[in-house]
Order: sequence, then C-alpha cells, then structure tokens
Amino acid sequence: MKKSLFILFLLLSAGAAYAQSTNYNGIVSDEKGNPLGSAVIIIINSKTKVLTSTSGEYSVTAEKGAILEVSFTGFDKASIKLGNETTLSIKLVYTVSAIEEVVVTGTRGLPRSKIESTVPVDVHDVKTLVTELPQTNITDILNNIAPSFNSTTQTVADGTDHVDPATVRGLGPDQTLVLVNGKRRYTSALVNVNGTMGRGSVGTDLNAIAAAGIDRIELLRDGAAAQYGSDAIAGVINVQLNRDINKGRAIVSYGANSTAYESFTHANSGNFPQGVNPNYIKNWATDGHKLAASVNYGFQIGKTKESFINLTVNYDQREPTVRSGERTGDLDNRASGDGASNALLTQFGVTRNFFQMRVGQSRTKNIQGIINGAVKTKGSSEFYFFSILGNRKGNSTGFYRMPYQSTNIPAIYPRGFLPEISS
Repeated sequence: MKKSLFILFLLLSAGAAYAQSTNYNGIVSDEKGNPLGSAVIIIINSKTKVLTSTSGEYSVTAEKGAILEVSFTGFDKASIKLGNETTLSIKLVYTVSAIEEVVVTGTRGLPRSKIESTVPVDVHDVKTLVTELPQTNITDILNNIAPSFNSTTQTVADGTDHVDPATVRGLGPDQTLVLVNGKRRYTSALVNVNGTMGRGSVGTDLNAIAAAGIDRIELLRDGAAAQYGSDAIAGVINVQLNRDINKGRAIVSYGANSTAYESFTHANSGNFPQGVNPNYIKNWATDGHKLAASVNYGFQIGKTKESFINLTVNYDQREPTVRSGERTGDLDNRASGDGASNALLTQFGVTRNFFQMRVGQSRTKNIQGIINGAVKTKGSSEFYFFSILGNRKGNSTGFYRMPYQSTNIPAIYPRGFLPEISS
C-alpha cells in the first residue's frame, strides 16, 4: 500500500512540474519592424538556447517567472520576465556602442618570420616550395613568396637578359648581400645597363644556384651594414644548402606560354591619322617553352649523421618569347612616307614582320651542380665543404638595325640585321 502511494506521489509531482513549463513564441525585429534572423534567445540560469528563423520567429519552452534574454549583433540586449502571456513580439534597439571593434588579419600562408629576433628575418622552406610552386629558379620562387624581394626578366637589355637582377626593399642589386651557408657569395661580372633594374650596378646571380639543392633561404629584411658592410644596406639573403642523407628526389617540370593577342595590318606609315582605324587581327602564339629536371641525393660518409655529402644535378632550358608585334613606322630611313616603305618591302620581297624585334624573355640553357658536405671531427668542430658549379648559355637580341639606318652598312647587310647577344 505504501509503495502504491509513493508511485502516485511521484506521478503527481511530475505532472505538476510539467504543468509549470510553458511554450512561448513570437517574432524578434528591429525598431522599424524588420525581422532579425539568427538572433540568440536564451533562458537565464538554464541550458536553453535557440536562434530565430530568417523571418525572426522563435519558439521556446520555459517556466513562468524565468528571464528570457534576446541578443543580436549591433543591438542592445532585451530581457523579459515570462508570465501568462505566451506570444511575445520583441523589438531590439540599434546602438553603435554594441558593436565591438573587429580586427581582420590576412596572411599569405604559414608563419615564416622569426618574430623573436631583433631584426625581421623570413625563413622560406625552399625544399618544400620547389615541389609546390610552378616556379623552378630562386628569383621566381622568392618573387612569389617574399613581398620585399623583387626580380624581373629583362628584355633588349644587353647581357642582363641572361642574368636577372634582384633587389630587396627597392634598393640596388649591389646593396643586397648574398651568403651561401653563411659565407659570402661572389657577384657576377656583368654591369646592368640600358635602363634595366639596378642600372650601373653589379649584383649576384641567384639563379646560378640550383633550387633543388637548397634546404631553405633566410631573408633579412633590414639594413645590416654595421655587421656585414655596405653591400648589406638593403638586407641579407642566406642560402642554406641541402643536408639530407640517405634520401633524395627527382623533379621534372615542363611548361609553355599560350597567348592570344591582337595586332594590326599596317595600312599607313608612322602613326595612324585621326579618324583612321587600323585593321586588327587576332593571333595565337605558343612560346617560352621551359623544361627543368633535377636530381638530389645525400649520403652518410662517417659514423654519425653529421658526416655527409649531398649532391644535386640540375638541367633547365628556356626558349624565348616574342611580344614585339608587327613593325610600325617608316622602314626606309632615306625617305618618309608609306610609298617609300612599301617600295622597300617590294624590293626585298618581305613583309613588315621581317623587321620584327625579339621582345620578351631570352633563350637560356643551364647545367648546374651542387656539392655540400661536412665531416665531423673531434669535439664540437667539423670540416665542411661545398661547391656550386654551373654552365649557362644565353641568347638574346638588341634593336633591329634597319637597312638604311646609320648603324648599319648596307653593303654588308642589305636588309639590315638583328644583332644577337650570346653568353
């Protein structure tokens, strides 16, 4: 009998508790009556939490006397004590002070700077980047990942067509010190001329170092003349060669440029007269073919891993690009006008494209090798050695010498000539 009374008491208690919970619903809107979707509704001192629908509607179960709180970004919170009324339309008041300061930070990739150092130093994992980026040489890779670094391919710029000058922080190529394994790298023998980047300076040929043989590049983006000398005014680039042992890799890549562009058929000599439109034609060119292949492997040569030799062999070949378009202007330097130019074309039996310049990247062929090693000796000392070898053949051109230009001898070159620069 007592057991039956106890069960009955529990059922009555549960029914009483259930009877105290009520369903409340309504719409949350702003002062103008616009519904607020995704507004947050919570019951204080409980785990109940719901969001309003896109139309601002909500439905929540709570006990009478509980506190319902509504919040929405940019609006003051509203708190209501629940009572007998079950349909509650709530209006929130807009306030500027309710919006906290938002700071958005963008990044181009994983952290690369040593923020604990006294000067800004970027460390770039070239060993990984050479397999992830389409670029195959150092200057192109750094152009892609280091904002303070700049290097562009030059054209019609003498020997600079074959050696890309590089700058850090916009200063000259001869003001950036290049180190290999912490040791000074010599500069090239080429003086940049013809209005190129770093005109009048002599920089270091970074592309003479095969990217496949590099572990990482440390870029000091600040002046270090006090420590290294005046050639480190712009910064320091320290190239750390690969030290891997008992493993290697082979990388082969190929690419080309497929370009659609418009040119015109030249109907008049010189500039087009006002009101006369040239006849444009669409062209499609595939050039700039580039092939790169490299092999890297490391060997342990002693009892410990600190004694090693790491070898790299690289071959790459780049074909030229031509972006000059059809030759415009007068062709016969003895007389101006369309008649004289057409007579010259008829005399030689050629078109204006015959006098086209080669404006674009040069033709280059590189064979490179890197040897990096060390032998552990007694104590904390070691005997280290490294060597970087390379052979590059380059070919580019200058300005076309027209048949009757003062820089040409018609008796030797009756049609003029396009001077080639080989290295």
